[in-house]
Amino acid sequence: MKSDLATVRDNLRLSQQTEKASRHSALTDALTGLSNRMAFDQALSHALLQAQRHNWSLAVLFIDVDKFKHINDTYGHDTGDKVLITVAKRLTAFVRNEDIVSRWGGDEFVCLLREIKLESDVIQLAAKLVDHIAEDFSLNELMLNIRISIGIAISPQHTESADLLLKYADSAMYVAKTTPLRIAVYKALS
Repeated sequence: MKSDLATVRDNLRLSQQTEKASRHSALTDALTGLSNRMAFDQALSHALLQAQRHNWSLAVLFIDVDKFKHINDTYGHDTGDKVLITVAKRLTAFVRNEDIVSRWGGDEFVCLLREIKLESDVIQLAAKLVDHIAEDFSLNELMLNIRISIGIAISPQHTESADLLLKYADSAMYVAKTTPLRIAVYKALS
């Protein structure tokens, strides 16, 4: 028979595991396994503080899967979910370990690139990312080609506010949808 101390220790361990699982669930997108909006917001706030302290720049990429509604309507939500999972895997495989990819909601993703040097490096990475995501993939004998549009905002160049960085990257993403490269950097209106 277990001692009272052993029972208390087992109960404490189980409680800690349950709390850890709950915390993970609260910060993770159930479909893709990526961090969710809440986790991204926390990471961005922390990254902005680090960037200010160390005089670094960082970039936020707002990414939208083009014509995703058409995929869902034509092939069904199960196929749409598999497309989102594929995009998530391709995004995470492409960025550095210290960068963060998150599912923002629906068919939108955001990416936080830390310690960037030049805007041109971010644009080159985004262009490669557009090409990487666009590589054909087969799904149940169906060949799909996914396109994305990427809006970019950079701190401190555009702002040091987390909310404004996201807003500016989102605005730039809508501009990107109208360009051949599918990439746009936020430009402040004069």
